[in-house]
Amino acid sequence: MSTKHNKKYQMYCQKHEFPCCSKCIVESHKDCQDLVDLDDVIYNVKTSNAMCEIEETLVELAENLQKIRQNQQDNLTTFEESRKEIEKDMKTTRIKINIHLDNLQQDLMKQLYTIEEKENSTICQLLSSIEKQENEIAECKRNIMNIKQHATDLQVFLSMKKLEEDVYSKNKYLQSLVEGENLKQRSLSYT
Repeated sequence: MSTKHNKKYQMYCQKHEFPCCSKCIVESHKDCQDLVDLDDVIYNVKTSNAMCEIEETLVELAENLQKIRQNQQDNLTTFEESRKEIEKDMKTTRIKINIHLDNLQQDLMKQLYTIEEKENSTICQLLSSIEKQENEIAECKRNIMNIKQHATDLQVFLSMKKLEEDVYSKNKYLQSLVEGENLKQRSLSYT
C-alpha cells in the first residue's frame, strides 16, 4: 500500500527500485521505461536467489565472527601464560643481579600489568563488539524466518531492501575487522 497515496501498489520501477501505485506512476515515474507488473517481481520472492544470498551471507558472517571470537579468546589465555612465564624469568634474573635492579624489577612489573590490562581491555572490547554483531545477526535471521512464515510476498519483497542493507552493514563491519589492526595477535615478551 502506497503510504503517499494510500493506494495499492501495482507496478515496480526497476530504474528507481521502487514499488508504485497508479498515482506514483503519474506523478513520479511517467518517464520511466522499465515499469513492470509488481506481481511478476514478487513471484517466488521467498525462495528467490536474492533471499538465498542474504541468508547465505548471514551464515558466513556468523561463522566468521565465531572464528574471530574464538581466536581472540585464545589470545586472552596466551596473555596469562606469557605473564606467568615472564614473572618466572624475572625472579630467576633477580637472583643473578645486585640490589640496584630491585627497583627496576618493580617498574617492569608495573609496566607488564599495565600492558596486559590495556591489551586485555582492548580484546574484551572487541569480543563485546563481536558478540553484539552476532546477536544482531541472530535477530536478523529470526526476523527473516518470521517474515518468510507470516508475511505476504509483497511484505517480504518490501522488507528485502532493509535486510540487504543490514547484511551489507554486517559485511562492512567484518571487513573493517579484517582490514583493521584489531585482529593482529598481541603478545607479551621480556628481554
